[in-house]
Amino acid sequence: MLEISIATVLSVVVIAILYGLVLMRMILKKPIGNKRISDASRAIFAEQKNWIFRRYKFIALSALILFVALLYAFGVKIATGLVVGAIFSVGVTLIEINVLSVS
Repeated sequence: MLEISIATVLSVVVIAILYGLVLMRMILKKPIGNKRISDASRAIFAEQKNWIFRRYKFIALSALILFVALLYAFGVKIATGLVVGAIFSVGVTLIEINVLSVS
């Protein structure tokens, strides 16, 4: 029973990733617009990147404090889980920003 559930979950994940890739290609094929809109878009994304990097400094400090607290209270496995989750979260955000700023 557990094997069927894992297979189902993995197939749904693969379908979701493929669907996301199809949508991304459809969106990237659309016209960008005129030069003024394109310049405004670049300026917005540049400011968004700067804003996120400023926020990540605070988030990193908070994560470090939380890591130490979890390490003390629950041990290495739980604290490491926080670090891995935080790294993946940051990675996904940076990928999203870079994909969106392609325009």
